[in-house]
Amino acid sequence: MKEFTQHIRLIPVVTTSTGTFEEGSFDVMSDQPFSFDPAASVDDGGAYWNCDKTITIDKPDDATIRCFSRERSCIVVIFDSRGSSYRVGETFSPARAIISANLNTAQLQIKAETRQNPLL
Repeated sequence: MKEFTQHIRLIPVVTTSTGTFEEGSFDVMSDQPFSFDPAASVDDGGAYWNCDKTITIDKPDDATIRCFSRERSCIVVIFDSRGSSYRVGETFSPARAIISANLNTAQLQIKAETRQNPLL
């Protein structure tokens, strides 16, 4: 388990007929530190890390809410207190994220399964 600071970057991943690419980025903040603990699992395809997490964040700007009002494929970059970054999802195997806005806060729900531990 690792404790992270309040900064999270969401990088949407878009697939077109010419390939898959990253499209811009959105930064969101949380008013308190959170922990992130990927769980190791095994299935018929082999071992994987379940990186599902719901985080309460500060209400982001309207453009971010519009972009993530539906579940989007993206790369999630989380930053620890030393400034190191950790990526959940890759261009060809992205995580999925959705933001549900409330009055002053929002819920960021991340769904991802990766073949390697993102905290290494």
